[in-house]
Amino acid sequence: MDCIAIGIDVSKGRADIAIINQSGTILKGSGGYDDTRADHDRLSAVLRELRREHPDTRLIAGVEATGGYERSWVGFFRREKHAGRAVFLHRLNPLAVKRFLEADLHRKIDDARAAQGIARYLFERRREEDPHTIPLDGRVVFYRNIRGLIDVRATLRQRYQALLSSSHPELVQYCDSGLPAWLLLVCRQYPTSSLLARSHLTTLAAIPHVGAAKAERLREAAKTSTASLDDSGTAAAMMLLVEELLHLDARIESLQQSLITMMQDDPRVARIDSIPGIGPWSAVSLALEIGDPERFADVRQLIAWAGLDPRVDESGDKSTTRGISHRGNAYLRALLFPLMMAAMQHHPIVGDFIRKKIGEGKPKKVAMIAGAAKLLRIIFALLVSKKNYDTHHEATRATAAAQQRQQARQTTLTTSTTSVVTATDTPTPAKDLTAPISGAERRRRKERSAQEKKRPPGCPTHARSSL
Repeated sequence: MDCIAIGIDVSKGRADIAIINQSGTILKGSGGYDDTRADHDRLSAVLRELRREHPDTRLIAGVEATGGYERSWVGFFRREKHAGRAVFLHRLNPLAVKRFLEADLHRKIDDARAAQGIARYLFERRREEDPHTIPLDGRVVFYRNIRGLIDVRATLRQRYQALLSSSHPELVQYCDSGLPAWLLLVCRQYPTSSLLARSHLTTLAAIPHVGAAKAERLREAAKTSTASLDDSGTAAAMMLLVEELLHLDARIESLQQSLITMMQDDPRVARIDSIPGIGPWSAVSLALEIGDPERFADVRQLIAWAGLDPRVDESGDKSTTRGISHRGNAYLRALLFPLMMAAMQHHPIVGDFIRKKIGEGKPKKVAMIAGAAKLLRIIFALLVSKKNYDTHHEATRATAAAQQRQQARQTTLTTSTTSVVTATDTPTPAKDLTAPISGAERRRRKERSAQEKKRPPGCPTHARSSL
């Protein structure tokens, strides 16, 4: 089928568009378009003319994911589809397009040629491929803005803990398992160790979650503090960081609750929330990070997209495992690891799986990574099957698997005589040890040859059944 490609290079408030046919000819309508109603109508007229002149030609378009600027053009092509002027629109990975364009070593870089490069990329890589649905969901935008505030808070917490080690080194021990709210309140009222050493026990103990015993320990530790910063500037900096953190904590909690309310009728959230150890906010975050599960061919693609797939480098006769790939969605990966700690206590399947890996001698971090991949498999299965979590699913599946193994054994016993009669006694040709191979490969071949000789003649490795 004939094809026309439309490459769209998006920038703030405008886009350069290149329309080319299979021979690489730039067609009428190519050029710059502003993100205005007038230019949207002008591009719509170009598409109508293309459809009139080439009624049987497949129209494909591609736009790079630019972090938001492409949404207007995605919305434009969606309206065109509703109007009956369907164009197969692909949202492209900018890095993939960049690598493709780098093959043109003498390419002059400007927006017009970038649009032409995107069109050529569509011809070579996406010509026959049906695009995935591109969601335009304001809740995703809201979630990403909340996620941005969480990133800001993480940066402020790092700065706070760095200052804490200089102004209140005796309080750093309380940050091992996070940043407790009572510690921020203490530092707001007593921003330096000298002020904390002169505090009144009654006032200090009145701070929520401090109490009399802890107040006395804090004051006594402050009297022997080794703080290197203890002046008015340090006090002002500490109070500034604490106030910002307290404000962000309250703001983020309020925004998270708003998004949870928005997503309360989303079936994806309900299915993920049914998994033991996953709360409402984690369920919302996982649902929005994963998006439409149908864009993944299988669960292995989802695991790879989360960067949890093993990275194995193979060259010649060497194979090196370098841990997980860390590619894909780092936010999804970051969401999963805190859930592993909850799974150890609340999820019997994932928790037992992690403990089993640790019992096999795997480092705890490796076991947690394997547990995160298993949790993703469970989430993917629920989203695809459109079912809630069933606590008895694993037991039911184990019973069914045992029944299948029993049936397989009975079938093997019934057909064993026929298999021996019809089997060929011709062994699989052995690998040549005289080939100019490496020493490691030669040893592997010798080991395989020795194992083959030890097998009984009726073994499937030596004889292949005709059934």
